[in-house]
Amino acid sequence: MLQRTAVRLALVVVAVGAVLAAQAAMAGGRTTTTVEARGVTAVRVVRGSQATTETRSGAYHTVPGAVTTITVPAGTRALILVRFSAESSCGGDTVTSYCAVRIMIASSEGRPAAGDDFAFDSVDSSEAAGSLPDACCWESHSMDRSRGPVGPGTYEVRVQAKMISAGERPGRPILRLDDWSLVVERVAVG
Repeated sequence: MLQRTAVRLALVVVAVGAVLAAQAAMAGGRTTTTVEARGVTAVRVVRGSQATTETRSGAYHTVPGAVTTITVPAGTRALILVRFSAESSCGGDTVTSYCAVRIMIASSEGRPAAGDDFAFDSVDSSEAAGSLPDACCWESHSMDRSRGPVGPGTYEVRVQAKMISAGERPGRPILRLDDWSLVVERVAVG
């Protein structure tokens, strides 16, 4: 009986190890890419110093003012690099609530395209207990995304946010962004 249990345990360990190895191999192949570029050929910077508060959840919305364009000239290819940073406070119903941010480059999410899986900010215990986001927990957060190489054209870049909440009370979840900066760089490829 003891020997049969040991064999079963060994088979379970081998099976779990095989599944984890397969998942690691698939994740590594899907999520890691490398792009080389030569030098920065254009930079656009958009900044905002007025706090914005968002209480909607469900769909991504564009952060007010966090939009610009960058043009890739005819006959060239480029990598578009985007950085967004902001003073942030995220409040929600529970500590499992969080605030997601994504960067759209034209009609595609910048890479890595994480969708709802990228938490720009998360709710801490004092915010879940009812403290207002403007009363505590201000932090600096940032993210980088890219697209390319891309061909000639004008590409709109916009920052969008969405609240992810386990449950909602009136006015929750809430994301407040202040003193933000959006930097877009065009880098020559080829």
